[in-house]
Amino acid sequence: MVVRVDTARKCRIGPIVVIAQRTDAERPPAQGRREGLPFGTFLGAQTACYLPDLGFDYLWLGNGLGFSSNPWDLTGKVFDGASFHAERLSETKAQVFRFWTLFREACPDIPIEVRGTNNTAGIDYSSDGVPLYDIYRAGFGITPPPNSPWAAITGNYGLELAGHLSRNCELPGGDMMFRYYLHDPWWVNTPWYDRYGGLPADIYLPMALSRISREGKAGGATMLNLLTIDNSFGGMPDSCVNESIPHLLKAEKNAPDAPAPLVWVYPLREYTTTEDAALLAEMHSGDTFICAALNDGFPLSGVVSADSFLAHSSDIYRASVLVSPPPESAAVLAKLLAFAESGGHVLFYGSAARLAALPRHPRLHAVDAAGPTVKAREALEACGTVVRFESRAEWQEARCIVPSRSDNALFLAVFNPHETTDTLIRFPVGAPIPIGHEAEFGPDGLARIRFARADHCECRVFVEQKAGIVSVRETAPVNAHFLRRISVTGLENATVRLFPEAAFVDGAAVTTVIIPDITPVLDPGWRLVRDPSGTYLEKEGVTGDLALLMTR
Repeated sequence: MVVRVDTARKCRIGPIVVIAQRTDAERPPAQGRREGLPFGTFLGAQTACYLPDLGFDYLWLGNGLGFSSNPWDLTGKVFDGASFHAERLSETKAQVFRFWTLFREACPDIPIEVRGTNNTAGIDYSSDGVPLYDIYRAGFGITPPPNSPWAAITGNYGLELAGHLSRNCELPGGDMMFRYYLHDPWWVNTPWYDRYGGLPADIYLPMALSRISREGKAGGATMLNLLTIDNSFGGMPDSCVNESIPHLLKAEKNAPDAPAPLVWVYPLREYTTTEDAALLAEMHSGDTFICAALNDGFPLSGVVSADSFLAHSSDIYRASVLVSPPPESAAVLAKLLAFAESGGHVLFYGSAARLAALPRHPRLHAVDAAGPTVKAREALEACGTVVRFESRAEWQEARCIVPSRSDNALFLAVFNPHETTDTLIRFPVGAPIPIGHEAEFGPDGLARIRFARADHCECRVFVEQKAGIVSVRETAPVNAHFLRRISVTGLENATVRLFPEAAFVDGAAVTTVIIPDITPVLDPGWRLVRDPSGTYLEKEGVTGDLALLMTR
């Protein structure tokens, strides 16, 4: 079943529809599809005929139907694996678009939801001519594709995340979808156990993704799809449902509400309307590069379309790094340059030839998409954000760090396939130390953290120091005046920034008395700072222990 949950948590349940021959005796038996009848017309007519009688309220089109004849591949009718054939674009695009036109002519009213492909918008267009921008704007009454479940089968989380971001930079309606893969009768599998190992990585990673609307508002998924039918034998283990639901609810509770630390300025219109063979190659290699970078811990988690980026102020990105291919639009390039001139950071990626044509500026950074993926993380260090890995052995699996901002905190969704791996991390406001974790600091000021295989971490404590082990724990308030207490131990001549929940920023306080059953003595030496990264209490030269108090 497909369970759809809106932001008010109202559910609508309906089946995945399988077109079947009707048994109404008053109508003649089906004779099959008439020769020459377009498939879009046939499917639309069958849908309009059968669904009302069967009591189904919408149709869900799976496995790339309506988008691509090669929904799983990086090649297709336009890209054969060696060359891009721009001369095939017009006909290929027209065929895809014509399916939707004919379908809606025959079935104008039935709501449609779609699975989409596994790929990014740029890969779909450059390989198979999928005109996503035109489909979105044509008023066909469809939802956008959700995140692909393919990571469960292939382990390619980077492709899932990049594909979802690229397809949601623009939307045909107001909803951003999230799909979770509990059961699939096509395979004999129960992914919660035998694909994900009972761990919620593929809940928290895609649910941490966010988009910026044309109006400049940040937000994450608003609709939930659960593929749950059964486990191929008619069963639905209660434990599978009961164990995963708390993670779904927690991911919704901590949904993004501010621009991500890294925001992808994605040229959806420019990419999926071009007929330039050189740009086809550029978008294909660029999107593939971003997929690989995400699989190597590049912390990209937000997206805005190039058109939406032009429609609102860039001030909302003051705490973000903007990531972009060399823009096709002169206006987008000018706005990115102005953002850098005013103090922001922009990270460009693409072919060496296109990067060479960009202006030079100390806050403009470039990475060749033909280089190793690790190059993306290295280039990001010049922007003040550091993510490094130290492993006991070389592993081929993806390792993902997906940050998001919610309720004045930074959240880290982590997939760390080998727990002997150390993550060394720092953001511009300091090294984040997740609640319930500890971090070892070295002379470089990086926090060395060992994450669990699948982690969802709340970070309200950021520290700059050169040695020692700092621990952050949630502790009981044990005082009716306080609602929450977060304790920090092991500080050594540190600069500390503490981010209270948004509702408590004006009443937050700090104490050095961290024993919870003793009335705290408040430390008056903390400054309340409001800047683009959030609102926080700040103090330099801190040694010892402290607790952040959130008051009623």
